This record gives sequence, structure tokens and C-alpha cells, in this order.
Amino acid sequence: MRLLVLLPLLLSACKVSYSTPEEIYSRALKSTVKIVIPGQGGGSGFYVITPKGQKVVVTNAHVCTLPRTPLLVISNRDSSSFTAIPKYISYHRDLCLISAPIEDNHVVFNLAKKPARPGTLAFSAGQPHLAPLTINPQLVIGTWVVTIGYGPEFCQGGVGERKETFFGPVCVRKQRAILIDGVIRPGNSGGALLDRYGDVIGVIYGGNGTQGAAVTLAKLKEVLDLF
Repeated sequence: MRLLVLLPLLLSACKVSYSTPEEIYSRALKSTVKIVIPGQGGGSGFYVITPKGQKVVVTNAHVCTLPRTPLLVISNRDSSSFTAIPKYISYHRDLCLISAPIEDNHVVFNLAKKPARPGTLAFSAGQPHLAPLTINPQLVIGTWVVTIGYGPEFCQGGVGERKETFFGPVCVRKQRAILIDGVIRPGNSGGALLDRYGDVIGVIYGGNGTQGAAVTLAKLKEVLDLF
């Protein structure tokens, strides 16, 4: 009988407390940025800490464009900004790291302890068309191999296939990514894909109008481990 009395207490103690969309937005407002390349457009980004304690901004390599291109990083929290050159670009992972100024006091996102699981709710945080920050619910479909076209600079080290198109040369690549059921718009590239706790499970990098794709948590950790 005592076990029957204690069982509801044990079950209630094990309940998981998820963040509300409002809480996730409030947190993201303190940890995300808009990245602008003057005259060329831009995308989204977010703050994390590397295993060695360096604060960096994460975004996509196709947002950073070229290693020596100055980027304007604008805070979503207070519109403060700084100009920086990419610290590291990984074309085959489509990831770019930007060093944060020493005096920077933005809150950083935590990395999720587990990868994205199929059928779970997630949230994309970014600035479509460089508009104000938006948080959109997304359904994780799973991890799939997807085909996507990049700029020709992404065909490095034998990765991808260079093809000529009406718009110029592109690099067509197949890569493993998190597939999500939701709309991803231009400008969302480089934004965080968050789980229901508000932790990072991926980095948004593209979509086809009805579904989106994100760089996996494992690939993000590979890059962060270098610093």
C-alpha cells in the first residue's frame, strides 16, 4: 500500500518542464544577432561558448561568404553592433564562427545534451529578410541526406559537384541534415534550431518553401571543439 501512495509522487517528480514559446523568445532575444554584409544581404546568428571558454557567434558559411569579408553583427537585444572578420569557416559543414568582443555581455545558448529526435517540437530563431527576430514552431522529421546548391567556393577538397547553371556556377552537394516540417525563409540561415528547453539542437541553413534543413548538433560540436 505504501508503494501505491508513493508512486504518484515519484511520477510527478519526473515530469519534464518545457519552456513556453514566450520564454524561448525572451531567451533568444538576448542570445541572437542579425548578420549583415553591406550591399550583399546577410542572415542570422547566435552566441555560444566553445569548450575552451571562448564566446563566439555561430552562423552559416554561406552567410559569411568569404574569409576576409567584414561582417556587421547587430544584437537583437539592444541593436548594439560590432564589425568582425570570420574567425573560422567550414565549407563542408556550412558553419562559420565569429569572435565576440572581449567586453561582450550577451547571454549564450546552451547546447542540447541529446540530438534532435523525430516527431518532437522545435523552434527556429532568426530574422527572415533581415526583419525583427521571429520564433517559429517546427516539427523535427528526422536526420536525412538532402541535396542543396551552394556557391562554387563550397566545392573544396573534392566535396560536392560543380555545375554550370543559367545563374552561374554552383556547387551541388548531398549532406546529412536535420529535416524539419516548417517554413524557412531567406534570412533565417545561420539561426538556431532550439528544442523545447530552449537549447540548441542545430543550425538552420535552408528550405524549399514547405520544409527546412539544419546542420546537425554533432557537426556544430565538431567545429566548436576546434576552439
